[in-house]
Amino acid sequence: MTEIMWNFLWANGLFIVLFLVFLAIKRQLSFTGQRMVLLAVPLIVVGAVLIGSWLSSQNWGVTVPVVTLNTVDVGAVTVGDELGSHFAGTDFSVWEMMYLAGVVLFFAWLVFRVIRILMIFSKANTWKTEGYTVAQQPGLDSFSFFNLIQLRADLNEADREIVFQHEKIHARKRHSLDVLYVELLQCIVWFNPFIFLMKKELIHIHEFEVDQEMYSKYKVNYMEFLLAYALGTSSSSYLLTNQFLTQLTLIKRIRIMKQTSKNRWVAALSLPLVAGTLSLISWTVEPQITAPVKKQVSAQVSQTGEVDKMPEFKGGMEALVNYMTTNVKYPESAAKANITGKVMVGFVVTETGKITSVNIKRGVNAELDAEAKRVVSAMPEWIPGEANGKKVSTEMVLPVNFQL
Repeated sequence: MTEIMWNFLWANGLFIVLFLVFLAIKRQLSFTGQRMVLLAVPLIVVGAVLIGSWLSSQNWGVTVPVVTLNTVDVGAVTVGDELGSHFAGTDFSVWEMMYLAGVVLFFAWLVFRVIRILMIFSKANTWKTEGYTVAQQPGLDSFSFFNLIQLRADLNEADREIVFQHEKIHARKRHSLDVLYVELLQCIVWFNPFIFLMKKELIHIHEFEVDQEMYSKYKVNYMEFLLAYALGTSSSSYLLTNQFLTQLTLIKRIRIMKQTSKNRWVAALSLPLVAGTLSLISWTVEPQITAPVKKQVSAQVSQTGEVDKMPEFKGGMEALVNYMTTNVKYPESAAKANITGKVMVGFVVTETGKITSVNIKRGVNAELDAEAKRVVSAMPEWIPGEANGKKVSTEMVLPVNFQL
């Protein structure tokens, strides 16, 4: 698994955890607070992943200075092979193409819905009032999209004013921007079912937020109006818009409309706290480097035991670079399949300098893992490490970065 894919999957897992935390703490927040925290969840996830990646690139926790080697060339693949790798039939390429196809389809559906909404107002008889473009298309329920407001055609003057005031609040609070933000996220992580739950939760919060403001102005008359409106409402499928009435939430809207607004932002701090904790848990102390050079691997050695003198490859670092250059070969099938990433190889340099206990601490792919393990296992004897003047066995970690 490549580092990019690992971070992508990690981000989705962290998103699920933070969304569940939000559901647990949301009753401690006002509706506006719930909205802000929910919208911040994806940003917290991105921040946590970036911080985690940065932490993993640092050398903290290593007792002896890390020795970083220059990148060594492992060969090249022709352009034709690279283009063909996406159609090679490997599991990775198939999943990659399925994901990209999903992104394209969801984005196309989003664009189609935006165009459909705009066409409603382009074909309707509209008028301007208070900076809003208003339409009354027969057969359509009331909704708003930014400063565009559709009012149900069969409303009397009093009811129309209430609905108009309701939709004005949606527009003033820029709820449509929230919905587009989540829709774009859905295009990127369409396979994550929790993004659909987030969108549903956000739409409900929008309505609760507006209802509370409307109730403070119209009191019980607004509740009665919601019930009367529900009896004559028509269905609508403009999911990008702020619907005046969502029948599934009508009872809940009336029940919570009179709740006292809360603003306990301390509860919201649990989200970045959880994100930070999980990022630290996922952080590996083995230092890593990135060398984005065509068909190359980079090597880096870190010492994890407490020794006075670190083990050394005979001939020094230049000799180790030559050894890597000569022996590490990028597996052809892995290169064609665009499989990249860091293989963390652990091994022990004994007190006699022999290489033993070679193991994969963190793998990428069976072929890349096997190649990295093969080269390390075949290393000639090292100069052993020393502690208190005596030669000692020392555990080492060698990250081998396969990067296309």
